[in-house]
Amino acid sequence: MYLDGSGVKKVSNGDPANVPIGTGANDLHIGDLVFLDYGPDGAYDHTTVLYSDQNGDSILDGYDKVVQAHQDNGVTPSTLKAKVSQKEYRFVLRVGW
Repeated sequence: MYLDGSGVKKVSNGDPANVPIGTGANDLHIGDLVFLDYGPDGAYDHTTVLYSDQNGDSILDGYDKVVQAHQDNGVTPSTLKAKVSQKEYRFVLRVGW
């Protein structure tokens, strides 16, 4: 999946994708991992944790926050949109542990 310029989630064919945030078995939960791929190689470049449903709409979007740990900057929160705002930047979710 990726985010378009307005922060709407898309699957690889360009169709919108809705990922619910909640407490159900197939929902994304606060604290779940979000893997980021910053290029076409298919390898994950970063692992982040879903931190907050920032706008409270129970749907993952570019405004929701993730956190990551970095050796230089420590633990930092940012919006998902700030992390994956180009089509070649993908994110992969592991839902339903």
